[in-house]
Amino acid sequence: MDSNIDVIVVDDEQLGRQNLKALLEHKMRWTVIAEAADGETAIKKIVELRPAVIFLDIEMPKMNGMQVARELLEKYSLPLIVFVTAYSRYAVEAFEVNAVDYLLKPIRGDRFNSAVKRVEETIDHAQIESFQDRVATVLGHFRADGTEIGPWLKQIAVRSVGRVQFVDVGELVWIGASGNYVELHLDSRTVLHRQTLTSLVKQVNPESFLQVHRSALVNVQHITEFLTTSTGSAVRMVDGAEVAVSGRYRSAVKSRLSLT
Repeated sequence: MDSNIDVIVVDDEQLGRQNLKALLEHKMRWTVIAEAADGETAIKKIVELRPAVIFLDIEMPKMNGMQVARELLEKYSLPLIVFVTAYSRYAVEAFEVNAVDYLLKPIRGDRFNSAVKRVEETIDHAQIESFQDRVATVLGHFRADGTEIGPWLKQIAVRSVGRVQFVDVGELVWIGASGNYVELHLDSRTVLHRQTLTSLVKQVNPESFLQVHRSALVNVQHITEFLTTSTGSAVRMVDGAEVAVSGRYRSAVKSRLSLT
């Protein structure tokens, strides 16, 4: 799709930032919109500028790159991350936060090109997926010939380094959006999966799952309470989570729960 890709470079060493910027200058689609020398500054700039990608050093004083990634994952939409470090020992932890790639310093040209290509393919795939989602929204769950799209998703294959974990959809309590990922909340654990909520909502059975917010989908069978407070509405789930119900979905949720 050849869209422009905004990137922030994070490294506590100026030479490291300069090297990355020099490598990216030769990439047609890529634009370095900011740089940061420490984790706290990086988070502020990422939240403010919303880059598509960050090249992130790991070993930095005060707040290291892994802490930056985890804070972004917990609180904000996560950009695509390419870790850049002189140490291989963080590789497994890097992929636990769904890093797109892991580059070792000094950076070889072929490995850098491979990482760039992987990021571009990930972004282009997400854009195609987003387009397909918009088409599906217009057409509903039916093909042009009137046949229903299906069957509904039964399992989700969650990929990580060296393994694929299968999560039964029926065991999901609720699902939360996190940028280009979804947080799959089960009764006793949470699993991060690389897929947009917009895409996933088209694949699960609407008889079982109910969208309550643009960033949240709940399993109707696992709702224990509907709450109305001074700040709005929410549903309490069996895992104890209170998932906000936005005004856009409130009437539909109350109707589905036979509250109207």
